[in-house]
Amino acid sequence: MSQYGGRRPRSRVAWGDGGDDARTEYSYGGRSRGGNSRGGGHRVAPYPESTYGGYGASYGGYSNYGGDGASTYHGNYGEDDGYWEDEYWDEGTYWDPDDPDGEDYYRPPVIELAVEHGEEANPQHKVKSAMGLAPTDLNTYGIGVVLYFTFMKFIAFSFMWLAVLCIPAMLINMGGDGLEEQKDPTVQFVEASTLGNFGLIYEWERGGLGDNETHTAPSIGLAPPAPASYGNDTAWPWTHGASRNHNFFSQPKDELMVGMSYFNMVFLAMFAACAFLIPGIQRKIIKEVDANMCTIEDYSVVITDLPEDVKDQEIHKFFDKKVGKVENVVVATNNAELLTLAFERQKAKELFHMQVAKYKKGREDPDVSDRKIEWLHDEAVKAKKALRACDAAIRALQNDRGGDHRVAICAYVTFQEEADFLKMFDMYRPGLFAWLWRPTELRLRKKHRLRVKQAPPPGDIRWENLQYNYAQRRFRQFNISLLTGIVLGLAFISIAAVQMMASNSSTPYDEDECRLNCQYGTDPVTMDNENLRDIYSQCYEAEQEGDPQRDITLIASPPPPSRRLLAEDLVASQANYVASHNGTCGAFDSFCYACFCLEHISAGSVLDESEYCQPYIFGYTMQVVAGAVASAIVVVLNLVLKPLLVWLVRFEKHHSASSEQMSVMMKLFMAQFFNTAILLVVLNGSFPWLKEQLKGTPGEGLLFQGEMEDFVPDWYKNVGYALVISMVATPVSQRIQTIVRLFRFKLGKFFASRNAVTQDQLNKAFEGAEFNLAVNYGEILNILFVTLTFSPGLPILVPLASIAYMVRYGFDKFEFARVSKMPPWYSTILGMGVAHLMAYACLGYLVLAIWANSYYTMPPDPTVEALIGGALYSFCDAWESLPEPFGSVFGTMSNPSEMARRALQKNTAIYTLTLFVVVMILFFRGLFAFVKGILVELYPAYFQTDKRVAEGNPTFDLAIAGSQLLGARTYSIRDAPQYQAAFERIVWELDDGKL
Repeated sequence: MSQYGGRRPRSRVAWGDGGDDARTEYSYGGRSRGGNSRGGGHRVAPYPESTYGGYGASYGGYSNYGGDGASTYHGNYGEDDGYWEDEYWDEGTYWDPDDPDGEDYYRPPVIELAVEHGEEANPQHKVKSAMGLAPTDLNTYGIGVVLYFTFMKFIAFSFMWLAVLCIPAMLINMGGDGLEEQKDPTVQFVEASTLGNFGLIYEWERGGLGDNETHTAPSIGLAPPAPASYGNDTAWPWTHGASRNHNFFSQPKDELMVGMSYFNMVFLAMFAACAFLIPGIQRKIIKEVDANMCTIEDYSVVITDLPEDVKDQEIHKFFDKKVGKVENVVVATNNAELLTLAFERQKAKELFHMQVAKYKKGREDPDVSDRKIEWLHDEAVKAKKALRACDAAIRALQNDRGGDHRVAICAYVTFQEEADFLKMFDMYRPGLFAWLWRPTELRLRKKHRLRVKQAPPPGDIRWENLQYNYAQRRFRQFNISLLTGIVLGLAFISIAAVQMMASNSSTPYDEDECRLNCQYGTDPVTMDNENLRDIYSQCYEAEQEGDPQRDITLIASPPPPSRRLLAEDLVASQANYVASHNGTCGAFDSFCYACFCLEHISAGSVLDESEYCQPYIFGYTMQVVAGAVASAIVVVLNLVLKPLLVWLVRFEKHHSASSEQMSVMMKLFMAQFFNTAILLVVLNGSFPWLKEQLKGTPGEGLLFQGEMEDFVPDWYKNVGYALVISMVATPVSQRIQTIVRLFRFKLGKFFASRNAVTQDQLNKAFEGAEFNLAVNYGEILNILFVTLTFSPGLPILVPLASIAYMVRYGFDKFEFARVSKMPPWYSTILGMGVAHLMAYACLGYLVLAIWANSYYTMPPDPTVEALIGGALYSFCDAWESLPEPFGSVFGTMSNPSEMARRALQKNTAIYTLTLFVVVMILFFRGLFAFVKGILVELYPAYFQTDKRVAEGNPTFDLAIAGSQLLGARTYSIRDAPQYQAAFERIVWELDDGKL
């Protein structure tokens, strides 16, 4: 026998055996203490107990006291639990290969246990029809899930009607003539539906020099006096000729555009109604669900302002006397470090179990070599050392704390009767004044006034973060937000630099000019006449070398053809051109060489002419590489950014999972909105001041090189089309990810049933993917804000968003009911927070509507100008007084007063007036909420509107006995699945470096 235990006979439970013997003898099986998962019950290793003391009865955490009411106190989080005493143990974590009882045999995982674990962890997978689920059918899975699917259904059907309202705007744009017709029907349809295709409004326009001495519009058409003499004429203001008629409708284009602006207000009014109504709808849903659902929150309160040394028994006895029969008390203390170490230890323990199982399995397999067995043994030893390092850290922390008392942070008190629960709010009224004048008999120890609120769902509590106070959390949130901004800034610089490199490596050419003056085929790009190829290439070389003998004036190139050449015409034309050539380069010979190669690059076939087009191969390669790198950076950022932001938010130390998810959602939404919309606009926009600042720096020529100074028609061709494609690709990629998660879940179970070596591995394969509400909400808001912001110029985004939301609603229901594992029992914070954000999308819609429509210059609207013109011009004058670069908006505007003029045009005035109204509504809504919060704190009796009322719930014991109580049954941290690792029994031993 070797030092690794030698070869062992095959396991007493055959590999893959799922019989009764496997169920009873399986060493990793058994139900965990929380009752929510399987696995974790191990035989106790035969090591002597350490000198740190016995285990005692503290593991159970139950004690009785003879207080009034003869209640039983259950201590679940205080000093009498696992890590918080010296008695810290884990049965069977370490394994002895020489165990005389035979525990060194490999025990394969049992598929039946994994199936049963999956059914317990995911009861929603049992529903018959996933697509038939209604939001109210999901009450048993928590109010957070109900609010999500209610919001998803509401927004999907709202956008269906909004898409109908966008059809007139799309038809009006399609009847314009501002953009050239495209050969590709998809490109033609998208570009024709944009505002850039609306075309010129008047027969002619002449831009004058206004009072601010800036041009208000370019000279267009044959305006009197002639444009040639306009340059010296400074007296004429902006003026125009007769309005042009629309191609589809009989109205003049100026009247049609003004009418379209008013019709768009109907679209915005419907969206605003939805945005301002959804919070009320969500609140109504919350009340209905709460009234029809009995949970532990209907009996429980959370108490703060406690003495630091308070015990569970003291609180239990105090409220048992003052209020009524108390069912349970859990005191939360400052144990964040121990909980963090417990999580780390759980990971190390799982790795150790897996490595040991691999070693045992390999040792019993005659096909595994001794060398591999030795390697598996060494890996298991390494995993054991990592596990012991975690144990040592926990023991060191316990010893450092010594006998220091723990600080009580808050307490969760559960009452037997709903009436006693409601009585707490009458006795301990909220508000500053009620807290200051709290009667002495209601104060704990006659001096601690106590604050009482309804307790959150047990699964929503982040126990490890409770010791961080408000100021600490705000400071952390500020720093994490700043760091998130830095990450997004670096992402922007990376993407912008690489994309600019790709742009700089490409060579622009005039396709029409090339095809008119050159003798090569274009469909496909060919040039079979070898003599002609030589003429073009030699003339190109002569031009590049600056050959003084080159004379481009002796023989002119043949006259350009009046039509595209047919194949037989092309052969004859090339032969005639070669025959007429006298050896002197013509005006277009070198030019045509470049055209031929660049056409191949455009067609993606330049490698077929790699030898002939050698001078262009390097540039083409750089273009391809830069484009691939840019795409790779975007993909990597999208893959890395999400887990990075989730990881960063953990350092904000939120007290609840809902508030943590709200922070994740906001950061993901901002990051996605930035990458989808803002980045594309900024990269193509012209920012002269920023461009000037980068001169002489490494960023020169890489950043802020865009040339789009306004919403000109080319903006819709280059930026708008790319944005539409992005808004098609983004939802499609998200749905593909859903399908991938489905196949990964199915395949994961299939392969885990054959390859898993521990029960934990097999169990996790049957749990399913995470249904992350924060990520889902972030993706939904990103589509919503991008669509609303750019829909004034790109109305096609609205029907695309409608389709995306409808498809997502169905996919999400399927994923929740068939693929995902049960999400945590969230509170209402996330759902209500998202509902309140919707209204802010109106601001983006109105701002872009003003700027995009004002590109088409029109006279001012006298009514709106009289109402807000003075205030608007005063605001712009104040803006102009700001220091650079803010005064000129980073060099994009020489005179900010131009903003006021554009905002008051007839085709934008209604948008400007509406923007003013919406800003006021949002401002006063926020102000009202702020003032109401203060008044509720000071005078809750008059201003508190969310008072708890009786719901007719039975007593707590009867609710449990009658299976009426949904969700968790206690606030004990040991019953929360994610914290069960903190309550395992550890056997301390000396480390001999062996298994």
